[in-house]
Amino acid sequence: LNVRQQEFNASKSLKSKGLQGEVAYSTAAANLTEAKAMVSAAKLALRNTSVKAPFTGIVDHLYIELGGFVSVGDPVATLIDLETLI
Repeated sequence: LNVRQQEFNASKSLKSKGLQGEVAYSTAAANLTEAKAMVSAAKLALRNTSVKAPFTGIVDHLYIELGGFVSVGDPVATLIDLETLI
């Protein structure tokens, strides 16, 4: 992202001085937009790597190990909700 930002700034500067065409400027702008989208996608993917329970409780059984890969819908753990125990 930093490299694409620097390329865009250089292209913008050259265009304002009349030393660069519209196509090169548009390419630099598109590359910057693509880099920003890739950073956003990476941040979203990172946020989706943590698992949180909708309630507080105790872990009864873990189905995976630390660093293991799971797909959507795969069981991760069995939790015991202590609030509902009588």
